[in-house]
Amino acid sequence: MRAHEGVDPFHQAHSFVRGHWGRSADSTPMIIAKCSHDTDIITWLMNSPCKSVSSFGGTNYFNKSNTPDGATKRCTDGCPHTESCLYSSLRYTTDRKRWLDMVHPNPDEERTVEKTTEWLKESNWGRCVYHCVNDVVDHQVVNMQFKNGTTASLLMVAFDVGRTSEIYGT
Repeated sequence: MRAHEGVDPFHQAHSFVRGHWGRSADSTPMIIAKCSHDTDIITWLMNSPCKSVSSFGGTNYFNKSNTPDGATKRCTDGCPHTESCLYSSLRYTTDRKRWLDMVHPNPDEERTVEKTTEWLKESNWGRCVYHCVNDVVDHQVVNMQFKNGTTASLLMVAFDVGRTSEIYGT
């Protein structure tokens, strides 16, 4: 079996870089936070206990080494990349408004662009993704071997969208 979980680039930035799950010591490892359902389904479909696991991953993208030239620590500080950055927190005022419903301290408050921008100047969700202190992986592969001889692999990646599973058999 081969399974794939594409987290979605903005979801990764929102939840696992800027957000509540950005540091594993404060929350949980990424594979548990995002893929526990996937491993449950794999185990259920294999109908056998897992006897060995290997897992590798890393935080290769959301770090200071990938910071665009001139990027500011916060998206609200006049960053020259605001218009072109896929991860700009100012997108919370346009096409990504719904993501704030999960984290804004006053979810029922009418949020104008001005109010949201002011909140982003102080909140974790206004930080540049390349300047955050996240340590959770942005890609991980888990390989599993089951007692009945079957094998499965699960790939979690931040830069794709959606889940897929392929089952091979006789």
